[in-house]
Amino acid sequence: MKEVRLRPNIGAADYNLRIEQAVKWLSKGDSVKFAIRLRGRENQYREQAGELLERIATALSEVGKVQSLDKRSLTAQIIPA
Repeated sequence: MKEVRLRPNIGAADYNLRIEQAVKWLSKGDSVKFAIRLRGRENQYREQAGELLERIATALSEVGKVQSLDKRSLTAQIIPA
């Protein structure tokens, strides 16, 4: 299992890079875990972090399927399709 840690205010280029890496790992047969870390005042924006997880799940829906999506702990596990 590969793990990708993100912050809620990730830039577009970094987001695209992480998605491309995840696609490569999923095509090899590895499962990918996304974790969003919140620090300090970022806890005010938990709903935006949940939306980021949903955006990741829809971006990877072609190569993998969501095993678990936990908005409370802000983690998503995606397994190869």
